[in-house]
Order: sequence, then C-alpha cells, then structure tokens
Amino acid sequence: MERLIAQHLHLRRHGLAEFGWAPAAAEPPFPEAIATPTVAGDGSNDSDFWLPPTPSTASRRPPARSRGHCGGSLVDPASNRELLFESHLERNIALVALADRRILGIWDQPPAVDYRDEHGRGRRHTFDFLFEVVGGTRIAVAVKPSAKVERSGIARTLDLIRRQVRGFADHYALRTERHATPTMVQNAEWILQARRMRDPGQVAAMAKFTATMAEPAAMAAVVMQSGLGPGAWNALVNLIDEGAVELPDAGAAIGELALIRPVPAGTGAREAGHA
Repeated sequence: MERLIAQHLHLRRHGLAEFGWAPAAAEPPFPEAIATPTVAGDGSNDSDFWLPPTPSTASRRPPARSRGHCGGSLVDPASNRELLFESHLERNIALVALADRRILGIWDQPPAVDYRDEHGRGRRHTFDFLFEVVGGTRIAVAVKPSAKVERSGIARTLDLIRRQVRGFADHYALRTERHATPTMVQNAEWILQARRMRDPGQVAAMAKFTATMAEPAAMAAVVMQSGLGPGAWNALVNLIDEGAVELPDAGAAIGELALIRPVPAGTGAREAGHA
C-alpha cells in the first residue's frame, strides 16, 4: 500500500496521475477477464516445469577466462537454446535482436567463411551472428565498437566477403553500440522479461482498459488505474511488445513516467515472431 501511495504522489508531482482516460473508464476494469494459470491434464501448473536450455550451436566458444575479456551466454526464449557472446557489446546486440519480432532466428558464431584479401591470400572470418528475418532473409552480422571499426578493417573485410561469398547470407551488416544503445537494451530486457511472464488473461484485460484511453498517459498511472494487480506492469509491456500500445516518443525508455497510448485497431498488431 505504501508503495502505491508513493507512486501516486510521484505521478501527481509530475502532473500525470489523473490524465489519459475517458470518463467511462473510472471503475477498476474487467476482473472477470483475468485468467487462472493453465493447468495440465495431471493437475499440475505448466509454469512449474523448467526445461534446461539446449547447448549453443556456435562454431567456437569464448575462452573461459581471459584478462579484459567479457564472455558469457544468454538463453534464446523462442528456441530455449544457449546463445554465446564474446563481449559486452555482443551481449547487448543479442538482447536487442531477441526482442525484435522481425528476427525469427539467431545463430551465434556461425561457421567461418573463406575469402581472399586484396593480395589474393586466403582468409577466414567468423561472424558474430547470423540472423534469419521475416521472409527468410539471412543477415550475417559483425559486431565491433565504433572506436575500433576503422583500424580493424572490418568494413573492407565485409566488402570482400560480400563480393566473393555466395549462399552464406543475403546481406552483411556491421553493428556497433549505436545499434544497441542503453535505452534499446533496457527496453529489450523489459520486453523479454514480460514475454517470459505473459498471462493471456491479464494482457486481454489490459488491452480492454488501454482501449478506453483518450490521450497518452504515464505507464505507472495506467498500471495503478487498471486495477489489475501485480501482473499489470508485465501485461502493459506485453502490449507495447505486441504493438497494441506505443510510446509516442519512439526513442523513449520503458519506465514509470514513460507516456503510452493505444494504437488504432488494425495498424499496430504484430505477428508473433522470434522474440
């Protein structure tokens, strides 16, 4: 209760506590729409089961220990498969990709490709990721901090591979920290968490509630006034992820004071993709 009061006062100080709804939405909405957890045929709750992720299909693994090296793994929730990364930037690029519904599959450290440099010498390059996107297009991704792009020669390497290698990928792309800003990474983490905890009944109830909004409102205000309880925040993030509501400022971070608004029917719903 104290936390709700503190949130309410916090929003009032920012002038956001009482705005954003048509009068008809004043009452706590739709408790009958909240679904109970799915129960399996044996009476158990499906969410009680945990399946360990399958091993990464990477062609190489990062060193277990190395000075100044940041390596580790994530779990792809769509395939329940381990994804390896060899740097903090690779981790962030992977998180943003996992949250991007246009990306249907991610292959970490795919098999190396062979090519020849300007002097005709044989070379080999291992891409950091291979993305499969909607429509079947494959994008080979090299990840590099922008400060190292020029001296690494990665742009030239990609150009040589692009001209010489056939059948590995349709496009070859360089990704830097500009493609995984702190806001983009934070939003991806919120989205991935909400997907793991998605409750269809709560999402449906929140969708009904947000449809009554007459103007943009702060996420915390939506959560409090929805009356949906502890699952309201995740349900609202699910709706952002699925395109039913949006942040008017496309570059905004998901958070209590972030403004959201419903997307007109038929214009924002997204197909369930990889992430």
